[in-house]
Amino acid sequence: MQSIFCWVLKKADMNKSVQIRISGSVLILFPLALSLPVTSYVKIVFLIFWIAAVLLYLYPWFFSFLALISHNTRGRDTYLRLMNIAFSSGRTSPKSAATFSYILLKKGDIDKAVEALDYAESRAEEQKRWRKGKVKYFHIHSYRSLILWKQGKLSEATELLIELLDQDYKTSTLYANLGWFLIKMGRYADALSVNLEALEYDRSPAIIDNVGLNYLKLGDLEKSEVFYNELIDVNPQFPDAWFNYGQLLEKTGDDDKAQEMFEKALKCEFSYLGTVTPEEIKKFLKIEPSL
Repeated sequence: MQSIFCWVLKKADMNKSVQIRISGSVLILFPLALSLPVTSYVKIVFLIFWIAAVLLYLYPWFFSFLALISHNTRGRDTYLRLMNIAFSSGRTSPKSAATFSYILLKKGDIDKAVEALDYAESRAEEQKRWRKGKVKYFHIHSYRSLILWKQGKLSEATELLIELLDQDYKTSTLYANLGWFLIKMGRYADALSVNLEALEYDRSPAIIDNVGLNYLKLGDLEKSEVFYNELIDVNPQFPDAWFNYGQLLEKTGDDDKAQEMFEKALKCEFSYLGTVTPEEIKKFLKIEPSL
């Protein structure tokens, strides 16, 4: 029934958000049919029909929930399988679709990530209209900046994050991404301003790495070393930190220790969203890595 009803609504040229709300309202009111003067047999058929329709209506949310709780227990592949089922329904929530996009992007599936984020953005705009703008989906735009970066549009990605920051949307991840984008663009003074502000917001390893790298790019090796000493003490698990520290050690003339840091970087897990690749690190190695 729910599929038939959504087909009717689609033919009526209603957007997805309105379709879902009306479908849900009909399912809530449907049990009233049980009060009609019909036989018990008919009522049982109505009840079975209604339960089946409710399950069909709720399955995207059910699979999204299963995917979310499975991510930490069974890993990314299980999450992606479950979310693919939910997403194929065309009725995933904006938040779930945006998270799906981010996980896909970390895997390197940029085309599917774009599809999921476009859907999330479209649904979010629909919800903003019927909620009269009370809901803000800043995280969707934050994920969009990552896609723009991977599409080679670093300037657009940077400006998007600056706009979010201007709207007082602040997260550790946004600060870390924006700080690195500005460094990558060679805007070291602007980057330092953002990175020092980020340091006051959250002294996370990614932000400390940005500050250390920023000072390294500005030629202030002494300050860079202060931050990398702090960072290395917490044993960061991403290769960028060890690689950047290695570059600092090379600048200070400690080539042997720099080589150790490059080898440590190669032993870390790499992500499509990382700022350095194994191939880039290997170019700095003067000996074969002892992996």
